[in-house]
Parts: sequence; C-alpha cells; structure tokens
Amino acid sequence: MGIQCEFSCRYKPEQNSVAERKNRSVVEAARAMLEEKSMPKFYWAEVVRTAVYIQNRIGENVSPDELYFRRKPNLRHLRVFGSIAYVHVPNEKRRKLDPKSEKCVLVGYSYEQKGYKCYNPPTKKVRVNRDVVFNESASWYLPSTPDLNSSLSFEVEVSEAEMPPNEHKIGALEESPISFRQSGSNE
Repeated sequence: MGIQCEFSCRYKPEQNSVAERKNRSVVEAARAMLEEKSMPKFYWAEVVRTAVYIQNRIGENVSPDELYFRRKPNLRHLRVFGSIAYVHVPNEKRRKLDPKSEKCVLVGYSYEQKGYKCYNPPTKKVRVNRDVVFNESASWYLPSTPDLNSSLSFEVEVSEAEMPPNEHKIGALEESPISFRQSGSNE
C-alpha cells in the first residue's frame, strides 16, 4: 500500500485546491507588498520569498514554525518590505571621509545568515547585514502619482449669469466670463 500518487488533469488547477489556495495567498501578499511601496515588478522573486518567510512565521492559528520547533517564533526582527535601509559599512571597507552607511532598499531576510537582504539600486548589489537602520515610512520608489507638469491643463470660465447677485468681481473675472473645461485631452 503506502503513498499513492494521484495526478490532476491538465489545465485544471482547481483539482489541487489546497496548493492553489496557498499559492493565491502568497501572490496576494506579494502584490500588496509591492504596491504598498510602489516598487517595480522586477522584485517579484524577492517579494514572494519574503511573503513565504512571513507566512511561515505567522500562520493562521498556529504557525508552521511553531508546529516544527514547538515554540512561538520571534517576530521582532520583521520590517516593512521595500522600506529605506541604511546599511552600516564596516571600518575595513571605508576610508576616513567615506560615509558610514549605504542607502538601500529592504528586499527580504537571509535564510543562510541572521541578517537583512538590502539592495542598492545605483550599484545593483545585494548586501546581507544585521547592522541596519530602517525608515519604514519612506520608499525608494515614489508612488505613481499623475505628473503635475503634464500637458493636461484646465481652463476655468464663469459667466456673469452664474454669479450670485451683489458679488464683487475680482481681477480677471471682470474682463472674461469663466467656465470649467478640460483642455489638452484627446477628443
């Protein structure tokens, strides 16, 4: 008897519902972490690995770490993914007037060492270090907001018929009627 292997049909992932639910929760956590700090999608591997790292330590009722090690995991080291990390540069790797820290982005936790994985976008290098100071409210990547200096502009026009009686006219309102109209759009 022993273990019996069963395969699901092609293109029917719903037959393997437990694994699919776990994959979905990991992907949703990863998507939320990327969106929170407006990070580009090329961090997908690191964010998925970090989501699994966190889910293994948190769990729903009892975490997998707690079941395996029979003690509650220490969560004090967890930080916000994508936050600014100032990594200490050791004395041996800097000169007298060089900066004592390097500005990076937190991209996860090391499985091999007790340290944080920090990525430096200008140098494109990942460093693992435990001497890190975080600014969890800041992000290296700015949130995707509309450009205020774009070609999209607005004109305001008000006609005298729309103005309440006995209102004082100010400056340019005396010379031209004003109404609200969008210009610069693709109409």
